Amino acid sequence: MPSINRNLFSGQFMSAGGVTLVGLAEATAALDRLAKAASALASRGVAIGSDLPYAWGQHWGYYRNAKLARRAGATLYLLTPMRANQDRIKTDLARALPDGPEAVQQTMDQITSDIVSQAQDLAPVKTGNLRASIHTEYRDTGRGAPIFFG
Repeated sequence: MPSINRNLFSGQFMSAGGVTLVGLAEATAALDRLAKAASALASRGVAIGSDLPYAWGQHWGYYRNAKLARRAGATLYLLTPMRANQDRIKTDLARALPDGPEAVQQTMDQITSDIVSQAQDLAPVKTGNLRASIHTEYRDTGRGAPIFFG
């Protein structure tokens, strides 16, 4: 069992079993960065979608009033890339948390850009308007999902 270094809090460090302990000031700063990043992630989300009135029907295959929107059925152009990137969202955001809010923001921007690109590739094309209308929108959500479609 590793012994405790009495000089730990004087700015010196010790290493035991693959874990490096640094002075109290450095540990406090790292925890503060983590807390700020987690707080930013928890209160803000990114919606990915389209504002076009027919977008919902093209996605699900039916309009909200249950009228058939596409004979070919649902395209799920938003849901498919969201599901495909689900694990990446969790791992990349968890990896970015210790680096602070800016790193979390950059990671969210990269992930959402990739999802939008994939959704645009899957969206049905007649005029190109639906594909061009897919975008991201940052929202203060207060909910747990950092990236969602809507």
